[in-house]
Amino acid sequence: VEIGIGGWDFFAKVYQKGAPVRVIGIVSTGSMAGFLSAANGPFTLADLKGKLVSAMQVSSTYQMTKAWIREFDGLELEKDIKVQNAPNPNATIALLAANRADAALSWEHSLSLGASKLPGSKVFLNVGDYYKQHTRRTMPYFCIAMNANAIKKLPKDGVQRIVKAYDDSFKWIEANPDAYAAKATKLKVDPAVIKTAMASGRLKLEMQSMADAKNRE
Repeated sequence: VEIGIGGWDFFAKVYQKGAPVRVIGIVSTGSMAGFLSAANGPFTLADLKGKLVSAMQVSSTYQMTKAWIREFDGLELEKDIKVQNAPNPNATIALLAANRADAALSWEHSLSLGASKLPGSKVFLNVGDYYKQHTRRTMPYFCIAMNANAIKKLPKDGVQRIVKAYDDSFKWIEANPDAYAAKATKLKVDPAVIKTAMASGRLKLEMQSMADAKNRE
């Protein structure tokens, strides 16, 4: 594999273990993720204490959120807040819809999917906003990384051209939300769900190149 997308913390971990990976750009922020509850709540982290959250525990979303909640509010997922593991983002929503969880920790487009299936449901905590509130910094989320050996084989401006290709794609998405949402049918996703995710501001893709010093801070 020469190029891939994933949580920045995942790439950081495998890099520390010796994997030849290099992040070339950040493509989204933590605002993609959040806690969704049904119409009757809970509506705050304090309300979650002693209750059950569905989450994909192997995900970067879960690991980062767990760390921030512990640091900022002194609450421990799996201890103060019970957790039901789910195999994928949509399964976290299914557990909530089946009343087998009090809230779901997930990310877009699953959050908007849940909102469409659960009348009155609410994203009561946006992980990116929560992080920024406590740190005054933007939380990086999904990144694009390349195999360092593959980078060596590229022309001098190869990475720059790849970054630009992604940047052009994301700008097209921003300028053409309806056309982008319509493509969701190929993945058996209702375009209305994608439109909701984009309109909420949570689903926003923007290429931030690691060649820019301010993006490496």
